[in-house]
Amino acid sequence: MNNALKAGKSLLNLSDNLFLWAQSQSKHLTPVFSKIDLFDIIIHVKQALSNSAKTKNISIVSDIEKGTYVHIDSHMITTVIRNLVNNAIKFTPKNGTIKIESSDKIQTINVYISDTGVGIKDDIANKLFKLDYKHSTQGTNHEIGSGMGLKLCREFVEKNNGKIWIVTKEGTQGSTFAFSMPKFYL
Repeated sequence: MNNALKAGKSLLNLSDNLFLWAQSQSKHLTPVFSKIDLFDIIIHVKQALSNSAKTKNISIVSDIEKGTYVHIDSHMITTVIRNLVNNAIKFTPKNGTIKIESSDKIQTINVYISDTGVGIKDDIANKLFKLDYKHSTQGTNHEIGSGMGLKLCREFVEKNNGKIWIVTKEGTQGSTFAFSMPKFYL
């Protein structure tokens, strides 16, 4: 992919994130909750990011089964998953793997997005979701980020009555970003 195309994609992603974050901060973006099959969101995100993954020969695999229902705003959670998978692509070298997994808890469904990428230092991981912390790291193909995507993810997960966190060990390969969402009950 040439540099102009990379820069254009980064700028578009940044502007989308800034717009959504600004809306959420101004209280104009309120969640509309409904019964959503998480499986469908994962399929949509995988299709949307397939070209980015192909350029680095990265496999995206998921164990989330059809019929995994959550009570969420589908647009917000789609944005969260798209941002987290896009970051995983950015920080995973060629021929890597990204796994999207879930665990069924008593009242929530937890989603885990793991990569075989470069990992995150503990001191940085503990600050990534803080609004007053500014950090951006180049990806493995010199992709550029703004640092806004994770803040937007935090905002959207919290608006959907969930929590978001990082599971990483300094010096190990890869990172896992996880978040919870309320289950849908009949």
